[in-house]
Amino acid sequence: MPREVIMPALGMAQTTGLIVAWLKKPGEAVKTGDALMEVETDKAVMEVEAQADGFLTDVRVAAGDAAPVGDVVALISDSPAGSGAAPAPRPADAARAPSDAPASAAQTAPTPTPAERRAVKPAAEPERETTGGRIFASPKARRLAAEQGLDLSRLVAAGAPQPYHVSDLETLRALPAASAVSAPQTTSASRRLTARVGADAFQGFLEWMRAETGAAPDATSVMAGMAAAALRQGASDDPLIVAAEAFGQSRLYADPDRPGLGRAKAAESGQAPFLILRDLRGTGITAVWMGVEAVPVLSVTRDGPDMLVTLECAPGQLKPEAAIDLISGFAGQLAEPLRHLL
Repeated sequence: MPREVIMPALGMAQTTGLIVAWLKKPGEAVKTGDALMEVETDKAVMEVEAQADGFLTDVRVAAGDAAPVGDVVALISDSPAGSGAAPAPRPADAARAPSDAPASAAQTAPTPTPAERRAVKPAAEPERETTGGRIFASPKARRLAAEQGLDLSRLVAAGAPQPYHVSDLETLRALPAASAVSAPQTTSASRRLTARVGADAFQGFLEWMRAETGAAPDATSVMAGMAAAALRQGASDDPLIVAAEAFGQSRLYADPDRPGLGRAKAAESGQAPFLILRDLRGTGITAVWMGVEAVPVLSVTRDGPDMLVTLECAPGQLKPEAAIDLISGFAGQLAEPLRHLL
């Protein structure tokens, strides 16, 4: 005798369920516990298991269509051909008949049997990720997105948690056009190294330079020279352009380690730098985590009596050993500035 496959109640207020996919083909053999179909509600996508051995037949609801809770959506028959007979009404169908007394959604929805409850299990973790490229969204959100020409996959690319509901369509509309997204992405693919250096040695070096030259040195220019020397590591004569930023201003220096600290020559406007140096000591910033930019970035901040040096770069910009050498060399010169004169 055929056994009915019904649309289960996956929530107290649920009245319908959308069949996302049939996991068995009509006529295919099934065993108790096999996953038969995936059902989507406003809350989640779940797998529904077979409650008998046999063959899946008489599929009444196709993938992509919805059915009321309690309706028979297929049969499990003793042969692949199926019974050919219409499924008999379930007691739950009669319970949904109109009555004189108003009933809540929780009262009208049939109560699943213990076996049906055990048959339902999560198909994935839709709140966090997709499975096999499928996008989880409520039927209403999916329908509105199709009507309005909205691509739900852009929410996936933006990292929005699933499943998606109607309210998420506002987030989708607010996303920038795909052509507007251009630059290196986020900190997840970046290298970030930090070093702590006492500030006294560098400040003393600036005072020594002032006494020797009779003029106050440009501290940012001095740092740019040290950064260029650390990047060059004495092994290359190729020109190095360093962009130095401080107090909202940016200057380009050509080989700032070559003419002597504090006497770097300005590079031609428009030249692309090999390194950015940000002198943030005059701000209230004590730590930096900006993420990948077009070139490696060295940032210097104050933290009490110390200076914090932060290097951020993409893996393709500096190899691990080169990144370590750069920040170590720069921090070492800040800690012992006279090393640069040797």
